Amino acid sequence: MIKPWYREPWAWLVVGPLFFVIFIGLGLVFISVKYRDDVVRDDYYKEGKAVNKLFEAEREAHDQGLAATLTLNLSDSIINVTLNEPVDSDEELILMLSHPLKANQDHEYLLHRKSFTGYEAEADVLPKGRWYLRIESRRGDASELVWRVSGEADFSQQASVELR
Repeated sequence: MIKPWYREPWAWLVVGPLFFVIFIGLGLVFISVKYRDDVVRDDYYKEGKAVNKLFEAEREAHDQGLAATLTLNLSDSIINVTLNEPVDSDEELILMLSHPLKANQDHEYLLHRKSFTGYEAEADVLPKGRWYLRIESRRGDASELVWRVSGEADFSQQASVELR
């Protein structure tokens, strides 16, 4: 008597691994689509061309000897930034907080001058955890980058960080 193919153990030894690989492959496709990495941006070519301008801005800050200390005021929900030396009074500073993994959690704050070297911004929610930080000075219609200092901080361990 001849058995149907699905009752033969050898058939399952051949077909079983194929079904397993297809199942795992579909699972990986589902995971990659649902939890895609949003750190990679769609306009990477345009951003790559702008890298030289960013290097020039960082070099300008280095040549001026600029450094900034960023402090979170937890009681008042205020972000304080103190520069080590004064900059042009017409310049407004921009603070960018970039989450290492989730672009939708990035924040941008306009820092207002409060003293000769001090700036502050009110925050709805103060950041917690690890962040990449950038303080930039822009001139004109906010398209010309003058200087930039950057760094990273883990605000779950510290409330103050120095940027260079």
